[in-house]
Amino acid sequence: MSGGVLAYAQQPAPERIVNVSGSVQSAIDAQVSKFNTGGRADVLRQSDVLIYPYGIYQPVLTCTVLRACIVELQAGENLISIIAGDDQRWLIDHTATGAGAGTAIVSVKPIDHNITTNLIISTDQRVYHITLDSPPYTKPNDQYNPQRQYTRHIRFYYPVEHKFASVRSQEQSDTPGGLSLQALNHRYTWRAEKGFPWLPTAVFDDGERVYI
Repeated sequence: MSGGVLAYAQQPAPERIVNVSGSVQSAIDAQVSKFNTGGRADVLRQSDVLIYPYGIYQPVLTCTVLRACIVELQAGENLISIIAGDDQRWLIDHTATGAGAGTAIVSVKPIDHNITTNLIISTDQRVYHITLDSPPYTKPNDQYNPQRQYTRHIRFYYPVEHKFASVRSQEQSDTPGGLSLQALNHRYTWRAEKGFPWLPTAVFDDGERVYI
C-alpha cells in the first residue's frame, strides 16, 4: 500500500451539514429559499448520501478500497468529459439512469488507501470540480474490510442558478413595454452608501435610459 503524507481532504465544516429526515426535495427547497434571502446554502445529508449546493463548497467524495461510489449529475445534463488527476489508482467510469436523456452517473473506485486526487467533470451545462479521498488504512489484520465510513453517493442542488433565474424572471416582468430583452445591458454593480435604506434587485439600461 502507499505511504507518504496522509490523504486529508477538504471536508465541509460540520455545522454546515444538515441531516435530512423527511423529504429531500423539501429540504432543498428550504435551502434555496434561505439562499435567495441572503443566507448560506448548506450541505445536506441523507444516510450516506451528501447533497452539495453547486458552486458554494468544494465537494468531497470519500470512497474506500473495495467500494464503488458515485457522483450523480443533474437530470438531462449531457456528459462531455471526465478528467482525473490520478487515473492510475482511481478507476473512473460513467453510465446513466432513467428514460430519455436520463441522469448521468460517474462512478469512482480507489485501488489504494491513503490517496487523494481531483476530478473534473464537464457537461453541456457546467463544470464540476470534486475532491476524491481514499482514507488511511487503519486495521492491517483485516485488509479486506474497510474500517472507515465512506460516502457512497454525492449529488447536487443549484441555489445560485435558482436565484439568477428568479432575478431574470423579475426583470422580465418589470421590463417596460416595448423594450427588447436581448438589447438590455445588465453590466452594472452597486453598493449601499451608509444609511441608505434599500438596494435594487436589478439595474439595466436600454442604451437610452437606466432602469432600477
